Amino acid sequence: MRVVQQLCPVIVGRDSELDTLRQALTAAAGGQGQCVQLLGEPGIGKSRLAREMPNWAADTGMVVLLRHGSW
Repeated sequence: MRVVQQLCPVIVGRDSELDTLRQALTAAAGGQGQCVQLLGEPGIGKSRLAREMPNWAADTGMVVLLRHGSW
């Protein structure tokens, strides 16, 4: 089951960032939770990278809880 609908299934030029996020997810699945911050200028794709995480987690059988809101 896919959690988040994607506009484009291809992410270009973000291999290092994707590897870091996958490693964090793998560690969390193994019981080592982490906090990951995505920092950068507006428009560089932080939200696009963040949208991948719930999909990967759901694909591996992890329970995913999403919440969006403003402070």
